[in-house]
Amino acid sequence: EFEQFPALASGDLDATLEVWPSVHPKDYKNYIKSGAGVIDAGPLGVVGQIGWFIPTYMLTDHPGFATWEGLKGNESMFATSETAPKGRIVDGDPAFGSYDQAIATNLGLNFKVIFAGSEPAELTALDAAYSKQDPFLFYFWTPHWAQAKYQLTMVKLPDITAACTNAAANDVTKYACAYPPDPLYKAFSADLKSKAPAAFAFLSAMNWTNDAQNGIALDISNHVADDQAAQKWIDANPSVWKPWVDSGLAAQA
Repeated sequence: EFEQFPALASGDLDATLEVWPSVHPKDYKNYIKSGAGVIDAGPLGVVGQIGWFIPTYMLTDHPGFATWEGLKGNESMFATSETAPKGRIVDGDPAFGSYDQAIATNLGLNFKVIFAGSEPAELTALDAAYSKQDPFLFYFWTPHWAQAKYQLTMVKLPDITAACTNAAANDVTKYACAYPPDPLYKAFSADLKSKAPAAFAFLSAMNWTNDAQNGIALDISNHVADDQAAQKWIDANPSVWKPWVDSGLAAQA
């Protein structure tokens, strides 16, 4: 259970604008499908993809690393002092929700997941490995500005099966597939519409693209202030956001 969902159900939180379905199946079942105070507010417009990534430079000498089968038997190449003889998979924050240890174990791969502790820490580890052209295997996702900064390749994991879909919802220790593509959605407190109808209508209408999100994120990563990065996008895209505002104004009238 992720903390934002009980907070939405209680009304302490009004909305969350980027929910990844692949890591929230239990929350969807327990809070949205069951009618327990949270509603699915529709797609954000962004399609995410979680997966295992390696720096593309590794494929020069090891083209087989593009698939999980190619990693098998070569796990020690990714070993560190804290994982040896197992290879290391670097994850970010444990709160992100990942199935990586289950995937590795169930596929018979000799890897140990190590949590960097946060997204910035994971990116620091990537940058350090990249600068030295070292082996590096990590949990990551698209969209993300780092996909533009570094050349990265997603490792092909087994196709998603009904068993894996069931495992994601009920017993993640049995998961042994790729992560599914994620059409990201918005979730609102069921009370938001009556509490703030204009905000409900505005946020319901909000819908944008991977490129829009990546552009703002890249500016912020380049030390542009959050509000300035947002204003830059607002100034350049009035035809996108004005209908959202119109929806909010109509609901307020």
